[in-house]
Amino acid sequence: MVLKECYLPGMHFLCGRAKKSTAQRLKEQAENLRGLSPGDWYGLFKDVINVTAIGRKRVFDRATTFWAFFGQVLKGGTCRSATRDVQVARHKKGLPEISSSDSAYCQARSRLDPAWLESLGEESVQRLAQRKDKQWDWDGRRVLLVDGTSCQLPDTLKNQESYPQPSEQKAGCGHPVMQLVGLFDLANGALLKWEKSPLHVSETGMFGNGIHGQLNPEDVIVADRAYGTYLNIALARSKGADAVFRLHQARKYKFPKGKDDMVIRWERPSMSSRPDYYMEEEWEGLPESMEVRLVKVKIRIKGFRPTEFILATTLMDASVEDLAMLYFRRWKIEVFFRDIKTTLGMELLKGKSPSIAEKEVAMHLLAYNLMRYLMQEASRLSEQPLEEMSFTGTRDSTEHWVGAIVLASSQKARNMAMDGLYRCIASDLLPIRPGRSEPRAVKRRPKGYQLLTRPRKEMVVSPSRKRK
Repeated sequence: MVLKECYLPGMHFLCGRAKKSTAQRLKEQAENLRGLSPGDWYGLFKDVINVTAIGRKRVFDRATTFWAFFGQVLKGGTCRSATRDVQVARHKKGLPEISSSDSAYCQARSRLDPAWLESLGEESVQRLAQRKDKQWDWDGRRVLLVDGTSCQLPDTLKNQESYPQPSEQKAGCGHPVMQLVGLFDLANGALLKWEKSPLHVSETGMFGNGIHGQLNPEDVIVADRAYGTYLNIALARSKGADAVFRLHQARKYKFPKGKDDMVIRWERPSMSSRPDYYMEEEWEGLPESMEVRLVKVKIRIKGFRPTEFILATTLMDASVEDLAMLYFRRWKIEVFFRDIKTTLGMELLKGKSPSIAEKEVAMHLLAYNLMRYLMQEASRLSEQPLEEMSFTGTRDSTEHWVGAIVLASSQKARNMAMDGLYRCIASDLLPIRPGRSEPRAVKRRPKGYQLLTRPRKEMVVSPSRKRK
């Protein structure tokens, strides 16, 4: 009896504390490391992605650096602001203060493994797919959108070597440009796969080299006419998927009189037309011919000139109206890219080296998917249409609610705070503006500064602007 009482709470001073198991020690160590996560983002997304600390114990371990980087990207901050988040997190935990210099954080960020960051993005995609409602599919099939975009990098020598600026710009007067091709799920807006390259690489080549491998049987992929080639349609069919592309501008067809729908047979182009990125044996492995359906879509809107375009598809049974409406949904990918580039600030990166810039892109895309996860959960719980929810409103609501979620004293209180976040997201709906057509124009005029026509180091102030 005495021996048992020695291990009661408060009685350890007689013969010492009970020895902790290895599992208990590891659990406590993990909790301590997670407590250092700046910005409280870990407490919000711990059920979505798994971020653990590895290596020797240091202030900027992998977990701390990751969440500091995540907060920097989500808020559009600097390395200095990320360091301040870590300082605040340490203050909350009663830990010693660290230097205000951002050097240690920048060094830790450079140690992050790009492959690990991309694996976290794949993990977020899996969670999005698990929670997706089947009613968001098109006729029971998954619809994928593919398109390309680009972002600018700081004008440094290393960035210019890896991602040169457009050839028509003078040396020293432009920004390096990274080209991106993304594959999105139309149902929930999730970014499933992305590829990066310099600007001179073909978009369709990036699709054929890596992105088409994400296609599953019964998928339907939709893209603009840059992708409407024999090769891309054949690659989609090789995966058991169907394609809805706008007809490539190099192909000219005349429909029979009175018909807007016909099926033709495409022959495989000659070996001389093979793209450089495709091997000869791979080209010969493509089918010698295939049937393609051409559909002429006519658009007539009151107040606008009538227009028409031609779709090339492998869907033989779908009606013309269904194909037209499906292709019109392709515009959603432009909205998805706007959310990433404009709302999250990926249009102009901050990394002065290609490795850091590539990690910035990976982190932006991961942050985008995590915001999409919150929007999907809010839509599922509130039964509000996902496409009517505001991405910008979701990001703003998350920044305000994350503190209440992390500071919840119990699991019940945390669930109530999460419900409050979801209700806030679901109530922030986009206005319905049918027939809206406004030009891309800005009201504020730019400053009257002279243009940079030479490298900045060679540029001198114009004599007319010199101070008298």
